[in-house]
Amino acid sequence: MRQYGMRKDRKSTESCAEAGCGFLRFIVSAYGRPAPEATSLVRRLCVKAAREYVVEPAARLEANWWRNATTLLMARAAAMVARCRPVPEVASGIDGCR
Repeated sequence: MRQYGMRKDRKSTESCAEAGCGFLRFIVSAYGRPAPEATSLVRRLCVKAAREYVVEPAARLEANWWRNATTLLMARAAAMVARCRPVPEVASGIDGCR
C-alpha cells in the first residue's frame, strides 16, 4: 500500500497544484484495510461532523462510516468475482435444464 501511495502522490500532487487544488491521499485496500492517512482523515471528518451537527459521538460516526465503507468494498469485490468466475457447462436434461 505504501508503494501505491507514493506513486499516487507523484502522479496527483502536481496536477492538483496546477489546478489550484490540494491533494489528500485516501487509500483503502480491496479488503477494507485503510492506510494511516485514510484513518486520520475519516477521524477528523467525523469529529468535525459530530461537533457541527451534534448528531452522535464522533467515535460512533467513525465506526459506522468504516462499517458502511467496508460493506461497499466487499459488495464490489463479490461482483468482480462473479463476473470473472467460469460458467460451468451443464449437460442438457440434468435437473430439468435444456
